Amino acid sequence: MRVSIFLIFSAFIPFIISVNILQLHYPGKSPQSIPFSIANFGQIPYGRNVTGEIHISTPMNACLPQSLNSHLQKNTFVLLALRGNCSFLTKAYIAQASGASMLIVVDNVLEMTENIIPMSSNDNEDTSNLTIPTLFIAKNDGDHLMKMSQNESINVSANFLLKKSAKVNYTFWLTSSQPESLSLVASFHEYHKRIDESGDAPTFFKAHYTGLFHCKFCNFTNYTYFPDNCISGGRYCSAYPDGANSSIAVNYIYEDLRQLCLYRHELKVWWKYMTKFAKICLGNPILYEQCSIAVLNKLEKKFEIPNLTHKIQTCFNNSFIVPEGEKLDINRNDNILLKEERKTSIDRAIGYWPMVTINDEVYMGSLAGDLVFSAICEAFEEKPRICRVRVDDENSINSDIIIMVLIMTGFVVACMTIIYCTSHKKRKDAKVRAMEISEIIGKYHVLREEKNNIA
Repeated sequence: MRVSIFLIFSAFIPFIISVNILQLHYPGKSPQSIPFSIANFGQIPYGRNVTGEIHISTPMNACLPQSLNSHLQKNTFVLLALRGNCSFLTKAYIAQASGASMLIVVDNVLEMTENIIPMSSNDNEDTSNLTIPTLFIAKNDGDHLMKMSQNESINVSANFLLKKSAKVNYTFWLTSSQPESLSLVASFHEYHKRIDESGDAPTFFKAHYTGLFHCKFCNFTNYTYFPDNCISGGRYCSAYPDGANSSIAVNYIYEDLRQLCLYRHELKVWWKYMTKFAKICLGNPILYEQCSIAVLNKLEKKFEIPNLTHKIQTCFNNSFIVPEGEKLDINRNDNILLKEERKTSIDRAIGYWPMVTINDEVYMGSLAGDLVFSAICEAFEEKPRICRVRVDDENSINSDIIIMVLIMTGFVVACMTIIYCTSHKKRKDAKVRAMEISEIIGKYHVLREEKNNIA
């Protein structure tokens, strides 16, 4: 689950958090509009529209399975629920199980909708099977919608749009402290290769490492205080797993720095490294350095890059700002690479990670490679062939398979018919020959008996 470190007013955020307009359609009245934000889980249907009749959840918090009338069971509907009592993700799964095409959660306190990024309250909850979008609306709007829905049938429609451009830029905001960062890169690797190899999908990709925070009071000590989970005198700190020793957290910082060095020096290898690291190293940060070196050594041989491991270690060491005449002190010395990454994070007001931005808009929804790729395709002014071909090719493949099956079936039937006819003819010829032989034998016996009688 993505981790949030702060929320900030959208007016100060260079990136656009997905805040769109929900259209309300009342019988005999002009449509009304209310803003909504999109949850950062589930499959968000970018480039498409979701519509349905509003149904108020029973119970209203949508923490228990829904009881629906036959009318709703036969039609597309949108579940409207109150925030609280269970996680956003639990509500979404219950809405999906009831047959809803979308979930709208109403805030239970007065605050600006665009500041809210709904996330699961339980990091262990699985989002992989959630296929419907979850929207979040302000309390005032939700109260109005609930009141109106009790008296009459209201249909809602939501468009999920991204800013379009001729060339799409997309950025991954990562940290090795969150497994989802590695999963994102690993699952998107093949799509990145497709985009690169297609030649007709103009894109610009960046990766930034943003999962570090700053020790707030360390600057008052002139960075002479050294927390266990920080380096560079508290300038760069990382969270550590519950129940674990805080010193484990520095392993995430070191790994971020190794990955950053690899990304900046060997981008092609970085993609492969992230995929392999996710498979064999994830889950044991104490051994991250040892495992990282093992992966780098294998990739050094595979890509035939002499001294790759040494180059990354040199980049790691040289990234620290060491005063002339002094020795490297990771606990005290500032780091130029992490300093640049932290400045970028602050400038862009990155509030949680991992994150994907497409054309400077925050992508919402599950961070699965295929879903991110689909969203990138929707950001093109004119979809390149690599985006259009996916469905066409699947349909073409299916059509080809059907045609081949029909041809093979016809061939088999023809062969069976020929075999049957040949076999039938042979049996018929054998029967005729048997009758002819029987007739000859019969005539022979008659002639023999006549000869014996004459004798």
